[in-house]
Amino acid sequence: MTTAQGTPHNSFVITVLFIWISFLAPLLVRGGRFIFLPVGAMVMWNLMRGKEKTFWAQIKEDKVFWLFWASILLGVGFAEQRLLALKYFAYFFLPAPLIYFLAKCSFDKGRVILLLRISCAIASVVALIGLVEFIARRNILYESFFPNLYYTLFRGRRIFSTQSHPAALGTYLAVMIPLAVLWFRKEIVRSYKRCAFVAIVFMGMVVILTFSRGALVSLVVACALMILLSSGKRKGVLFLLLFFAVIIVIVGSSFLYEQGFIPAYPFSIHGLYARGVSQTIYGFDRFLAAVNMFRSHSIFGAGLGHFRDLFDVSRPHTFAQYAVADKVADSMFLTFLAETGVVGFVAFVGFVVALLIKAYKKIVSGQGKEYVRLFFFAGFCGFLCNFLTYDTLYWMGPNYLFWWYTGILSAIAGEA
Repeated sequence: MTTAQGTPHNSFVITVLFIWISFLAPLLVRGGRFIFLPVGAMVMWNLMRGKEKTFWAQIKEDKVFWLFWASILLGVGFAEQRLLALKYFAYFFLPAPLIYFLAKCSFDKGRVILLLRISCAIASVVALIGLVEFIARRNILYESFFPNLYYTLFRGRRIFSTQSHPAALGTYLAVMIPLAVLWFRKEIVRSYKRCAFVAIVFMGMVVILTFSRGALVSLVVACALMILLSSGKRKGVLFLLLFFAVIIVIVGSSFLYEQGFIPAYPFSIHGLYARGVSQTIYGFDRFLAAVNMFRSHSIFGAGLGHFRDLFDVSRPHTFAQYAVADKVADSMFLTFLAETGVVGFVAFVGFVVALLIKAYKKIVSGQGKEYVRLFFFAGFCGFLCNFLTYDTLYWMGPNYLFWWYTGILSAIAGEA
């Protein structure tokens, strides 16, 4: 792979991009979301000046990515409601190439420690805002500046920080923890190493306070992969510690719930059991709705953003009743299948699998000592676990973070 020469300017670009993802992108609505596009395009153009051949070589190499993106765009033309599909495309997929290639072309492995220090410090600030919200039982961002329907539903019970939803916040922190662990492993300055350890503990604590089951699963999977693929000799001990950590979270949440602390319900034994029962009933309805939608629109899908509109006519007629907010697949993979058909679904899965295989081969060839690749790979796999629990890419924060993460992993996976 041809790589761009790293410069301090590149490090600044990728850092500013992460600041945007962490604090602004999830909060801005409607037209405000598109501020990023012209600014990002100008930055990309500035990065390419004098290095056009190198950058164009990188962009052309990603044929699988462009195939996925083109399939999503093509599906807009076949949607039942083209304007609705176009709106979703503009919000959630139009910025994808810019974020992906800004992250990929700006990444410099020689400056990875600087990137980890800054990004983990920013993520710690996001976690701190969440902790303050948990203690104060309110978030001034949504009460005074950025109205949020979900905040009115969950206020005082679950935390949002800057990410617009507890699940989105959980996703953000869960996939940043592997990078904090990577920072801890690679840091040589003792004071910064202590900061990395504090960041790991702090972000882990706030992930639990989001009470997002998907985020917890994402974090556990990422941690398991970090242990499994590393070259350490204490894998058994670390797996045992991970197991007991999960047990402590469940038992502790159950105790708190029994004592009247209602927010702990999702992680309690009662909450996990009830979720299992409800998933059997409601999850089956949603699965069948997605399958029926796919059968009716097999090639290009029903269209981006159509799942909610077509839910009632696609689901089986059971006793279950659904509010408008609940008429979702609760899985990004199912959403892709129903809304983009076999073309979009296969293109997306192909892109993800190709990236995973490329990264995994480099990790294995490095015998578990390629820590930068390994920890980004683990975080990316954790990210994909969230795709099984909610429509991850239809939330601005997780969407932008996914393409940032993917761009960096692509850069790392392609290096010699």
